Amino acid sequence: VDQVSDFTCICKRGFTGERCERAIGLLQVYVKRGYNLPDSDGFGAGRSDPYVRVTGYDEDRKTMSLRTSEKSGTHYPVWNQNLFFGYRSWKSIKIEVMDADGFFNGKDDSLLPIGIFTFSAPFSGSRVHRICNSSTCSRWVEFSFT
Repeated sequence: VDQVSDFTCICKRGFTGERCERAIGLLQVYVKRGYNLPDSDGFGAGRSDPYVRVTGYDEDRKTMSLRTSEKSGTHYPVWNQNLFFGYRSWKSIKIEVMDADGFFNGKDDSLLPIGIFTFSAPFSGSRVHRICNSSTCSRWVEFSFT
């Protein structure tokens, strides 16, 4: 195939691969806000500077990571931020809520347990999810994906 005009797609819309077996879809993660996030820097070091890192995993074991902006010195960040991953055969996402420690202060700290979400492709619709610190969910980050 030397030219785009030489290519003919034989798969139904939303599928790809040699045998049209892989569904593809758009992955977009909307990170809304956090509530009562912990201080991870220790006594006297100030409040956390939270951000959310989302990693998407596709059927071919390729990954893509995106992150929100940092919200400086707050336990109640509001991001209202869309992370656009594009079209692939997405299988799962990993959500990490982190505290930015800066270049000279070492590795960023985790503020909440890691959230793993799997889905069958293609998926549709949107539902609000929370990553919580425990079963009481006194600390959380709210997001949705479509």
